[in-house]
Order: sequence, then structure tokens, then C-alpha cells
Amino acid sequence: MDTLGADTMAWLGWLAGLPGGIATKAKNMDASAWASWVQAIGSIVAIVAGFGTVVYQNRHTDKSQEAQRRSRAEVVAYRLSGWIGEIGGRIERALRTCQERQSKASQGPPRVASDVIPEIRLGMVSGIDEVLPELHYLSSGSGDIAQLNHFANGYAAWLDRVYAEETRPGEVPQMMAEVSLREFYTRAETQLTAMKTLHANSMCHIAPLVAQAIEKGR
Repeated sequence: MDTLGADTMAWLGWLAGLPGGIATKAKNMDASAWASWVQAIGSIVAIVAGFGTVVYQNRHTDKSQEAQRRSRAEVVAYRLSGWIGEIGGRIERALRTCQERQSKASQGPPRVASDVIPEIRLGMVSGIDEVLPELHYLSSGSGDIAQLNHFANGYAAWLDRVYAEETRPGEVPQMMAEVSLREFYTRAETQLTAMKTLHANSMCHIAPLVAQAIEKGR
């Protein structure tokens, strides 16, 4: 029994013992004293009853709100599932390409940025901007998902900036020598590895909710 339940039962037990005590004292009480006792007992009973009603209503409301939150969390997770699946595959592909190219940077000739950068772009088709305001329904994992989205956007912006610096309209494309290529791939690999970790953490929280949503839909 929880604390509130124990307290309530203690009150009721005390009230149950009142009649015997009152009967003993009633022999020496006049009408005025007896009326005062009855009024006091009525007040106590009313207070206890009101307290119990409030406790019941609060618990019922809490359970209802939690059920609604869980149901909404499943919907949010289901909406995120497509994006989570897509970005996970694209991170793996980009990271694998980055590592392969980095290991061969010293073996081939310099390359132009217009050839290098597209190979490791994520190129996401889907997004989660419409779902982000509802991440708070998730009891856990919302931080990892929001951070993954932020990192992915930052990675795309960084590639755009490098591409703009290396390929200026009207100019001969700049060649990226071995040192520049290694630095570029190292930085890309660092970002992709961080995103891979965030994706794994996100999946741990999202996968069970998606499974529950699918099971309810059957």
C-alpha cells in the first residue's frame, strides 16, 4: 500500500474508534457539549471524504494523461521511423565511402571537390521538421533524435561550404591534393561517426515504440 493509502486508512481507523470513546464520555456531557462533539466529528468526516475524493481524482487524471502520452509517443515514433531508417543507411554508406577514399588518398592523383563531396553527402529525401515539436511525448530518446537531426544539418552545411570554396563559377576547378583530401575525409569521418552513435541510441528508444504501434494496428 502506498503512503497516501496508508494515511487514509489510519484516518479511517481513528474514526472507527471514535464511537466507543464518545459513548464513554457522553455520560458526563450535557446537550451543548454533545452538539459540539457531533459538529466536530462531522467536520472531520467531511475533510477526510474530500481528501479521498481529491486523491482519487488526481490518480485517475494522472493515469489518463499517461495513457494519452504513451499513445501519442507511439504515433511520434512511427512518424520518425522512416527518417530513422533512411538516415541510418545513408550514414553507413557515406562513412564506408569516406574510409575507403581516405585509405587510397595517397595512391591516386589529386581530385576535384565536385567529384569528392557528392560521394559522401547524405542526400536525405525525408525530414522531421514537422515532428520535432512533438518529440516531448517520447519518455526517452528525444534528445538523441534532435541532436542527430542537428548534426545531419550541420554536416550538410559544412559540405556546402567546402564545395562553394573549392568550386567557384567561371574558375578552373581546384584540385584537392593528398594532404587536403586526408584532412577533409578525417573531418567527415568524425562527424559521420558521431551521427552513427546518435542513430544507434535513437533506435534503442524508437524501435520498441514502433513495434507497439504496429502490433496495435493489426
